[in-house]
Amino acid sequence: MKPLFDIHLLVIGKNDTVTFPEGTRHYIPINTEEDLYEPFADYAHLINFKKQKAFVLFVPKESLRKEYLILNLLKENYGITKSDLLSKGQKHSIVFYRYLFFYLLKKYSSSRLIGIGKILKKDHTTVMHGIKNIENIIYVGKGWEIEVINFMINKLDYESKKVHITKQVVGGIRREKH
Repeated sequence: MKPLFDIHLLVIGKNDTVTFPEGTRHYIPINTEEDLYEPFADYAHLINFKKQKAFVLFVPKESLRKEYLILNLLKENYGITKSDLLSKGQKHSIVFYRYLFFYLLKKYSSSRLIGIGKILKKDHTTVMHGIKNIENIIYVGKGWEIEVINFMINKLDYESKKVHITKQVVGGIRREKH
């Protein structure tokens, strides 16, 4: 089974404010060398705990972050929840948003069709069909749906740039820079 989270070590100055990467699900503050556990224990001697703060972060894998980001955007902007997408409803608007979720997750993550389908308890062929429908709407370029698609794509492009984390290894410690 693949791990669902990436584990990162975040080290900042004592007086700096902590801004956790988007999607961080859990963090553990590290106050002494003894608090630092594998796989980072070997780097404890490189952290000056009098001048620095350290945190171990559990960040969902890329596809999981994108899933939550897309679901949050749908909920905040259109009132569509995951339970709406999971429903058996065949109302045009619900089906459209379900297909849009498939399309966006395929476009913005490395998830496979089977994995995308599992999120909403759908078959991979349903995912393929949904993606094709969204591509057809984009091709025709008319209707309220195209406005929603363009809004979501622009928002995801912006969010992807905003939450991009560059990783830099300094003195053997992985540091996160925003």
